[in-house]
Amino acid sequence: NMKKRGLLFLCLFLVLSLSLIAAQNETEQTKVDKAYQCLNSKISGKCSTLSSEEKAFSALATGSCRAELTTDSKFKTDVKYTSQAVLAMKGNSDGEAWLLTKTAVPTQLVWYLEIDGSGSTGCSVQYSGQSYTVNIGDDKKLSGNAGSCLVLDQNDYWLRVSSSCYDTEFSVSCNQNFLTTLLFKKSTSSTIHVSSKTSSAASGGTTKEKVQSSCFGQNNACDYEATSWASLALDSLGKDVSAYLPYLITLADENQRFLPDAFLFGLTGNNENKISLLSKQKSSQYWQESGDKFYDTALALYPLQSEVPQEKTNAKTWLLSSQDSEGCWEGNIRNTAFILASIWPKTVTGGGGGLPDCGNAG
Repeated sequence: NMKKRGLLFLCLFLVLSLSLIAAQNETEQTKVDKAYQCLNSKISGKCSTLSSEEKAFSALATGSCRAELTTDSKFKTDVKYTSQAVLAMKGNSDGEAWLLTKTAVPTQLVWYLEIDGSGSTGCSVQYSGQSYTVNIGDDKKLSGNAGSCLVLDQNDYWLRVSSSCYDTEFSVSCNQNFLTTLLFKKSTSSTIHVSSKTSSAASGGTTKEKVQSSCFGQNNACDYEATSWASLALDSLGKDVSAYLPYLITLADENQRFLPDAFLFGLTGNNENKISLLSKQKSSQYWQESGDKFYDTALALYPLQSEVPQEKTNAKTWLLSSQDSEGCWEGNIRNTAFILASIWPKTVTGGGGGLPDCGNAG
């Protein structure tokens, strides 16, 4: 009898627990549905009257207002907006082509070429039809003349690449096993970043290195937030964005108001960026770097759509308790749309030349 009562109690406990979980899920879904209803009521038939960002994020969340994205005055005149529009449309060939005309070379970065061998090694460096001799000593220091594009620097351990030679390909060959890589840093910082690509070759082999350093902006001047959004949009379409990462990585510290860790984690999957991003949550509820905690929370969680860390669970609880009576967040169309697209996304079909919709593609 005791066993039967124990089993009955356990069954009742499980049923109640499952019912509780189901009720909680139903409550969350009800609130999310209310948020979508609120957003749709604010944008339905009104797309032409919305602000540029309201259109872009509404399209990202619901698929509405896409026709108005390319007729907005900021399309193909403003890098940040055009990037957000391309992202919301899942690709637009005109927008993509225009963005690529708005690149510049970051002037804040210094680049180095490292050549490392095992012991004393003789190497030749070829570029622009010329060949130069560079020797590696037992102490790893370099000596020799590598021409005007490559100057001995950093106590002769590396060759500094002249900014006028960033489009130059350097071919390196040595008489011992060797490796080459590129390094970069901000001109006012001592922190050195190592390129993700390292090349190696046996004696007599050849490696090739070329600086890839670009950003997005207007009038040949870099814009950190614009570069972040442009890189995110192009990456979502499967484009190579490696040339923009050095600028985003190196200038991150002085652009914290744009939550660079959110973009960098989304672009690289680097766990250090994820840890840094999650550590910036305020009061175990939200993110607030730009001054707008709803927008910043949506941005912080955008690259975490397939993950559920505790910080995300905490943020969802806070957000659901912060809805206004209509179901939106402070009646703000942009923020409501971004929150839904980031944290409670629905399948949005269609596109303008980008990747197929994930749901339709299986």
